Amino acid sequence: MWRKTLIFLGGIWGVGLLVLALWAWRNNEEAASFLQGHNRAVVAWAVRCAAVALIAAGEAVLGMLVIGNLWRHDPFTRALVLSAALVFMLSTASAVALGLAGR
Repeated sequence: MWRKTLIFLGGIWGVGLLVLALWAWRNNEEAASFLQGHNRAVVAWAVRCAAVALIAAGEAVLGMLVIGNLWRHDPFTRALVLSAALVFMLSTASAVALGLAGR
């Protein structure tokens, strides 16, 4: 029962992060206007980097909770989750740096 709950919640959470990231990527100009940055092009790129970070986080959640619980944790799944975590960290740092530069 616990395994099925983790798979369900992980699937919902991962797909939700992916949908949010796709929305942010598509509406980056509106988000930059909402954030009221002085350099809107840089803030728009910050929103895009944040969207990439959300996609990587969604893939890590899906890999850890869904794929990891449906099948055993093999080296490929671990490498997938670790690479998604690395992309998440780098994209988050880039989004923060661009967001500060756009202010």
